[in-house]
Amino acid sequence: MVVVVKDYITDNFSSKEQLRQEVLHEAQVISQLGDHRNLPLLYGICTINLPYKMVLQFHGIGEKSVTLHKAVKTKKLTNEQWFDIVKGVAAGLNHVHARGYLHNDLKVNNVVFENSTGEYHSVIINFGKSSKISANSRRKNLSKEEQLKYTASYPHIAPEIVDGSSDPSIKSDVFSFAKLLQFVEKHSSFEIGGRVGCMAYSAALLQNPKMRPTLMQIINYNK
Repeated sequence: MVVVVKDYITDNFSSKEQLRQEVLHEAQVISQLGDHRNLPLLYGICTINLPYKMVLQFHGIGEKSVTLHKAVKTKKLTNEQWFDIVKGVAAGLNHVHARGYLHNDLKVNNVVFENSTGEYHSVIINFGKSSKISANSRRKNLSKEEQLKYTASYPHIAPEIVDGSSDPSIKSDVFSFAKLLQFVEKHSSFEIGGRVGCMAYSAALLQNPKMRPTLMQIINYNK
């Protein structure tokens, strides 16, 4: 069994207690999600001394951790293999939602590759920004100029989150998933047409969250 240790540092937090709460929050979310092929497995945390640590099952290719961001530029996979990868992301995210949580930060750097069984599959990581579906959040209050800069830096975040018109929701996670699909298609041999519902994929990027489809409508299992 191989594990990975995630260190938490204080640079981005105003106090040790806030950092400790961040560790506890992410650990609680992961433990609540339960066992799923496309999600990480938590072994434990340490919040006695800095840096605080989280111990998780290692997911990678050999001894290397390979993010989806890196894989699309280095791995020569078939269209069918790419489809299995994105379908795995959808399955993992759908499970997160079924457990009553949102990821809130789904992007190509927060998905890693694994081929421990001889076949590639995807694992969603980094649940530090996750929240319960029913939770109210502090909405952003950005100027138009600030919104443009934020979107340029974080294109995977749904527009209603950036402009502060809505709380995070399943629909905002769906937008992030569609952005992930967009990136994979642009930088790899994966073709959305044929295996992914093209109309549903396009609708997932709409400004109006109410018009976005479900994850399962995007991933067309019937073809």
